[in-house]
Amino acid sequence: MKARKINWDKTFSIGQKPIDEDHIQILKIYNDLIDIAQGVGNFDEFARVLSDMTTYALKHFEKEEAYMSKMNYPNIESHIEFHRHYIYKVAMFNIHYRIDTEIDEVLEFIHHWWVHHIQKTDMEYENYKLENNIQIDF
Repeated sequence: MKARKINWDKTFSIGQKPIDEDHIQILKIYNDLIDIAQGVGNFDEFARVLSDMTTYALKHFEKEEAYMSKMNYPNIESHIEFHRHYIYKVAMFNIHYRIDTEIDEVLEFIHHWWVHHIQKTDMEYENYKLENNIQIDF
């Protein structure tokens, strides 16, 4: 298995506690998937945890999108599209993984997506807020 766990550190913090807490939980769920894939659980357990991750991600995306909307973030539509693509892709993995998707493929996608999304895409809206001195409550 190529995928590896993701350990939370300051490079993942966007500086907004509610979003950071969600990201910490999402990375924890991802790490649970790694444990299951390494033999601690079974394939049914993997599907259940992947489903839980999707449910949690949907709630997180809703929170994040409301936050971006409050600040009138100009790239909100493309950011929302990233969210939709993620949900669709993971849902398809969950439907098909027993048939034609390797667990490594699922884990690699999730690993890359969350690292890139948190450290780059999410940082963009937070930098926009800071650069434009936008004061909003979460």
